[in-house]
Amino acid sequence: MDKRVTPAAAARLAGNYVWVMGMVFLGQVLGGLISSVVTVASYGVLAGGETDAMILALKTDSAAPLGITGQSASAASALYSACPYLMFVGIWIVALVYLRFSRRSRPVLRAVGTFTRGNTAGNLALGLLVGLVLNGVCALIAVATGSVSLSLVGVNVGGLVLLAVTVFVQSSAEELLCRCYLYQKTLRTSGSPVVAVVASSLLFGVLHLLNTGVTALSIVNIVLVGVLFGLMVWRLDSPWMAFAAHASWNFMQNVLLGLPNSGHVIPFALFGIAPGTTPAAGVAYDPVFGIEGSVAAALALLAGCAFVWWLGERRNVAATDVWGEAADPDAS
Repeated sequence: MDKRVTPAAAARLAGNYVWVMGMVFLGQVLGGLISSVVTVASYGVLAGGETDAMILALKTDSAAPLGITGQSASAASALYSACPYLMFVGIWIVALVYLRFSRRSRPVLRAVGTFTRGNTAGNLALGLLVGLVLNGVCALIAVATGSVSLSLVGVNVGGLVLLAVTVFVQSSAEELLCRCYLYQKTLRTSGSPVVAVVASSLLFGVLHLLNTGVTALSIVNIVLVGVLFGLMVWRLDSPWMAFAAHASWNFMQNVLLGLPNSGHVIPFALFGIAPGTTPAAGVAYDPVFGIEGSVAAALALLAGCAFVWWLGERRNVAATDVWGEAADPDAS
């Protein structure tokens, strides 16, 4: 139920949203250092101690120094592609340290673990399935309508596992900030899960404003993605489901299909753009931003929201109160 929000509480909540931007900045600085060191060291093992090529590739933001042009399933391509995803481990570190030592925010940690009753293996698996299906349907439409043609790039099981892990790190870090921290803070202040879902989803859209190829439609769709993940938290009491759905959507689009993911392109892929073909804008595809920039994505995300709402009604799940009776009622 909604409750009266005092000006002081509203100001503290606004500060939480600003602080999320701060955690993103600090986390990416720390994560950038960690991921670069790990990537260069791993490449050194792979290349018999030679690291110059990977250092140059990371410095120039191009895989060309590694001898990679276009899409590739090589081990070097996998390492290079995993680096920007692994960077988000810094956000996890910054956020967890902050939550551990912040008296007012520490209860949010309960949303990350099994204290929250909806955080189950079943909901994690369901989230993976939802992300794969929604993205896969849009991709099939893009292929069927001629917007994009795909062909096999190559099979590298180790590379796929590495990217699966690092994509999960990236996706779950964004969910930690938006669907755990901001959702719980907004819910605590407003008393309204609707406000919590909408407000955290709008901030999620803001975080993507500088992505390559961003359009008005793509931002609307990113906000809809946020609503979908927010409903998983509200109606199914499961941040884990949101973690998984986010990760599987990104993994399907960027790694399995080799397509731009919200404007982000990596060289490593299982499938990719067929040689000699040029992607075209269509009902299910934006050549620069990817599937998220399309009308089909909007429809798929709305269908996903309807499914989660229906499932929530069917299960009648009671949301876990992470704050508990001992929490400071004036804290936001």
